[in-house]
Amino acid sequence: MTWKKCEEPKGGRRLNTLVLALIGGGLMSVWAQESQGSAEVEEGSSQPAVPGVGAEEQKITPLARGRALAKEGKLREALPVLREAIDGGSLDAEELYALILVRLDDPALYSEARTRLESAAKKGSLAALEEQGRLALEGGLGAEPDYTRARELLETAIKLPEASESFFLLGKMAAEGLGRGRDAALAVSLMRRGEQAGSASAMLALGQLFLGEGGLVEQDLPQAEELFRKAYERKKKEAAFYLGMIEERLRGEEPAWDKAYQWFKKAAELGSAQALKKMGDYTLAGRGGEEEEAFGFYQTAASLKDAPSAYTLGLLYEQGRTVPKDQVAAAAWMRIAADRGHALAQNQLGLWLLKGLGVAPDFDEALLCFEKSAEQGFPTARFNLAVLLLNGEKEDKEVERALSLLKSAAQGDHPEAAAELSKLHQAGKWLDQDPLEAAYWAARAARDQRFQRLAEEAREVLDASQQQELAERLKAD
Repeated sequence: MTWKKCEEPKGGRRLNTLVLALIGGGLMSVWAQESQGSAEVEEGSSQPAVPGVGAEEQKITPLARGRALAKEGKLREALPVLREAIDGGSLDAEELYALILVRLDDPALYSEARTRLESAAKKGSLAALEEQGRLALEGGLGAEPDYTRARELLETAIKLPEASESFFLLGKMAAEGLGRGRDAALAVSLMRRGEQAGSASAMLALGQLFLGEGGLVEQDLPQAEELFRKAYERKKKEAAFYLGMIEERLRGEEPAWDKAYQWFKKAAELGSAQALKKMGDYTLAGRGGEEEEAFGFYQTAASLKDAPSAYTLGLLYEQGRTVPKDQVAAAAWMRIAADRGHALAQNQLGLWLLKGLGVAPDFDEALLCFEKSAEQGFPTARFNLAVLLLNGEKEDKEVERALSLLKSAAQGDHPEAAAELSKLHQAGKWLDQDPLEAAYWAARAARDQRFQRLAEEAREVLDASQQQELAERLKAD
């Protein structure tokens, strides 16, 4: 049984128009620079035709033409043009060529990407050296992370003039304990140096540390806000999102909804799917914009691969909210969110597959959906999977697994799972008959008012010592 995938639904409302920065990080910093003389005419040069480039533009240097193509997102078209510049001895062209190969992430090009990066780094390219360090740290080009190599490369990079991202990456290693133990002082020191060198990534990471993320340093909201503002000035979309979250959750006793919405809007304009999702949530809750705009925000975020937004679109179509009710469209969006690993969507799609709502009934795929969601720890999926297993042919190993799933769901405060455990202990079915265990799980289930009567009945059969033990156990929870 394979996990089915689905293309994003066609038609419907048009996407919000946002200018998205599709090329970022070190790659943008290379081709966005226009060094003096880069557009000069090369006298007597014989240059190959470049698709879409006029005769006059053909006279511009290969490096400038390669940068222009790359900036337009025509990465593969830029490669042969840059090779011409590399043949002419341009280190800038070799650097950009190597970074484009990394960005393409094509297994057929991994070997060449590694070779080009190594060559450019040896010739003094800081960007190539920092990219080598990043790849060693995060894993890439078909290789697993290598923290020792990452540290060596990045410690070499920080000795070079204009180093910035390497300070951030070394700071990240210290903050997360990658290769060595976590070191708060070292992490802050390195990221401060990155901030001073102009690294927006370092500014953002420092801001997160001063918000208290990771528990490395004491929360300092003014410092965090200052750092996020500096990062936002350098077009860091995540910084604008965090500034919105500060207004929503941390500024005062009451959320500043309007200010938060404006920051989320700024983040969305920079291409933040998280911010678009927030804007959709705000409009549905009446905290900004008009409700009918919500669909567009979610759809745009979903087009940026945001799984929670695809999940929400599925619910909107199911409920007929802001769009006409359409169960087929609801299932299509729910499948997209499920394919992207969204646990709630996987569980919901499983339910619809069982019932044939918007999709053809498919018990096996429903089971797989619940499996995937349960693996992520979603209690409802664990409960649903347990029920399916117990209602199946009930081989001993499946019963044992089902009971384990049921207990883990109950421990995750799933009331139906706790109620089911209570009933099984009362009946002695698949579990030992145990009135104390039955009363305990019934009491856990009774956190939901629907199961108050079950808890009362289970408690009535206990003697005084069992009542005391139950009280102590519940208190310990």
